[in-house]
Amino acid sequence: MGKQAGPLYITGRVGDFCYYKMNGQYYVRKQSSLSRKRVKRGRAFQRTMQYAAWLAQASKIAAGVYRLMPREMRDVSQYRAMTGRGITLLKGGMAASEIQARLMAVYLGGG
Repeated sequence: MGKQAGPLYITGRVGDFCYYKMNGQYYVRKQSSLSRKRVKRGRAFQRTMQYAAWLAQASKIAAGVYRLMPREMRDVSQYRAMTGRGITLLKGGMAASEIQARLMAVYLGGG
């Protein structure tokens, strides 16, 4: 990533270059060769897509349990911990209903 120099600074894309502002500084970088289609369909990214699917499923399970918590006990770090635990259990092959029951037992004291 290079810094832009000069009296004129730009943001956006021009040709194969992306111009952007970050933390008050202006930078330029070459446009990535990755596309949404390549990531979603490419063999090299199958593992990435599997992890994305686990994250999506775990976050839905965790959100359901999180909403059952009293508002004064809710903390975003707990939601993130629930999601992380859910991903680990999904990777181990556990069913969504069992994961929900375990999260409820840990975070709600029963279920």
